[in-house]
Amino acid sequence: MPGVVIHAHLVAQYLDGRRYHPLPEAAVAAIIFSLALSAFLLGWRFPKSGLLTGGMPALMLAAIDALLFSGLRLITPSAPVILAWLAGVFGGRSVAFLARRANKP
Repeated sequence: MPGVVIHAHLVAQYLDGRRYHPLPEAAVAAIIFSLALSAFLLGWRFPKSGLLTGGMPALMLAAIDALLFSGLRLITPSAPVILAWLAGVFGGRSVAFLARRANKP
């Protein structure tokens, strides 16, 4: 697609009043921290549950993202959110594994 067409679409959207608003950086940081912490706790408490730490949260994050965009025109960054979730789950499972390993005689 030529750049002129992209800019024409951009101008048309501005003239129509269609805009999107990215989340403030502080809100993004708070969301990422809370997701990483909750993923860590779930990974630590349920280290072998793939549905609880993998499938269900992915659907919930996609639904929340869709609702925020459709209702408020807010765009949430998906890559940092997914990486925070994966790092939290991996960290929680690692701590649970090390705790079980330390308790074995």
